[in-house]
Amino acid sequence: MKTIPVSKEKLKNFLAERLTRNVLQADETELYHVIRHEAIGGFNKMDDKQLCNQMFEAIPEFELCEFAGTDEKNIFISLKPQYSDNEENILVDIKRVIQTKII
Repeated sequence: MKTIPVSKEKLKNFLAERLTRNVLQADETELYHVIRHEAIGGFNKMDDKQLCNQMFEAIPEFELCEFAGTDEKNIFISLKPQYSDNEENILVDIKRVIQTKII
């Protein structure tokens, strides 16, 4: 199964920007929810698997993916086995999502 690298640094920036937008656009009740149920910063303290899970929650298109590993600079994701029949086409779409949302 092929893997796709996602820059940890760019992912942390994306998640921080997304959280900032959510906080700035929230009314009091929504802000309470964000503070109570979402991470407020701290993306540098998360381990790679937690960071990957945050990415999966933030980007619905990644429901087809799973954590595949990590190195010093990247998190690697791959398709879940049940989607391997159409792997090439789906990976093109996933790469496009990464380029438009994270980079």
